Amino acid sequence: MRTSTMVHASILIAISIVLTRFASFMLTPYIRLGFGPIPIYLGGILFGPWVGAMIGGLADLIGFWFNTFGAALPNPFIALASVCRGLLPPLFLKILGAKQPSFKALLITIALTEIVAGLGLTTYGLTTIYHLPFSVLIVPRLVSTSILVLINSLILYPISTKLLANKVLHKEASSN
Repeated sequence: MRTSTMVHASILIAISIVLTRFASFMLTPYIRLGFGPIPIYLGGILFGPWVGAMIGGLADLIGFWFNTFGAALPNPFIALASVCRGLLPPLFLKILGAKQPSFKALLITIALTEIVAGLGLTTYGLTTIYHLPFSVLIVPRLVSTSILVLINSLILYPISTKLLANKVLHKEASSN
């Protein structure tokens, strides 16, 4: 991994930790509204699935020590959800054939990622923490996740478009 990639990944990890742990709103113990996944999605889109997965995993693990949100230990399902938030977006975009993703492709990508990560893994992880049935947690999380998918996509689209355009320009300039 190049030094510049590690530096950018570290910055995205730090931003994710701040957004998740200090700039999120807990509506209930199992519904958090925040923008912490945006830097993780962005890391995957810009640097590929493996760097994105690393950003997600490290942001969750390091962030846990800053604010546990009441959990005694890190939850492996919730940590895996963070890994998936970095791993899956570039893979879904590749399947959709979107090198420079449109808003629609990005919205579909974030929605599919959150079905797996947010509604699947995180909800299951919360069932192990709170000892509540999956069916009790899924309905309110479905509503909050739907709203966050749209908001996160609206925020992520202009940022990723600009950064991907700059990344392409930098690659072309450095190869000349």
